[in-house]
Amino acid sequence: MRQAADRLAQRLAGKRAIVTGAASGLGLAFTRRLSAGGWTLGLMDRNAAELASVRHSLNSIDNTVHTYHVDIADADAMTSAIGRFAQTERGLDLMINNAGVAAGGDFLATPLSDWRWIIDINLLGIVHGCRAALPHMLGARLGQIINIASAAGFACSPSMSAYNVTKAGVIALSETLMAELAGDGIRVSVAMPGFFPTNLLKDSRTTADAAALARRLMARSTTSADEVAEAILLAAARGETHIVLPREYRMLWRYKRWAPRRFVRMFAKLRRRTGP
Repeated sequence: MRQAADRLAQRLAGKRAIVTGAASGLGLAFTRRLSAGGWTLGLMDRNAAELASVRHSLNSIDNTVHTYHVDIADADAMTSAIGRFAQTERGLDLMINNAGVAAGGDFLATPLSDWRWIIDINLLGIVHGCRAALPHMLGARLGQIINIASAAGFACSPSMSAYNVTKAGVIALSETLMAELAGDGIRVSVAMPGFFPTNLLKDSRTTADAAALARRLMARSTTSADEVAEAILLAAARGETHIVLPREYRMLWRYKRWAPRRFVRMFAKLRRRTGP
């Protein structure tokens, strides 16, 4: 359980990390792995009760844990919380922008209110995290940012336009930061996992059909959140920039790059098979 966290610590010896969406799902999996590796943690989540429960469980194994009841859509709250953590711990080594939500439905059937809601969280929430974390890393000329996107950012399934767009935006933001921060001692990785069991649908705004399809795809997955977290941390420790997993999604990633027109046609056929 500690392998990935220990590999990261070889470069980031301060072992100070912030995880958003830390109280459940993939965020909790990251939290447990880093905690087992002896990292000092700043945990952010909008569910105060679940966050308190996680803190209690981690403190029981004698680690330093700070919790922040924060909505990542609130830029000022994010900046304040990250600033307090960095000041208390005298720095920040690892920022994992993980928190996100889901929305589904045909493009014309998705209200603008849902577009604004998901963009504020899935895209601007990561913008807020990066903007708040980077000044502390730039001062030390050392750090690692891991932005959690999704395979939906390149494999744009029908009836998921709002979600797809936000995740594609996270990929574009991450690639931009990779170029801007080259030579500054800060690595940026973007993770694009496929479907696996999480709590993503808990607060989703989606049609019943889209939610049912997502649940079926999650149920078919043989990969757990713990395995995804371990793989992402190990890949980041190796310096990988684009982390696509599991294996079948890496094949999709390559197919999209090599034959984009055929790739889009494949999803059009999927639409005709599954119906509206």
